[in-house]
Amino acid sequence: MSVQDGYITKPEVAALCRKKPRTIERWMEAGIIPYLKLGKGRRATVLFKWPDIEAALQAKFGVGGAR
Repeated sequence: MSVQDGYITKPEVAALCRKKPRTIERWMEAGIIPYLKLGKGRRATVLFKWPDIEAALQAKFGVGGAR
């Protein structure tokens, strides 16, 4: 799936940002990046839209996502 076409997972976001998944979790907890959570608890699915991630990183840190 192309990152422009739909939703991507936390490991995919981490790879695109060249960060560890735990860093992505911290950014989620801090409200730095937007995400969609489907379900409840630990078994919930968390998805992201790459254009939204790029915009959030640009706004917060002045940088775009790596590709």
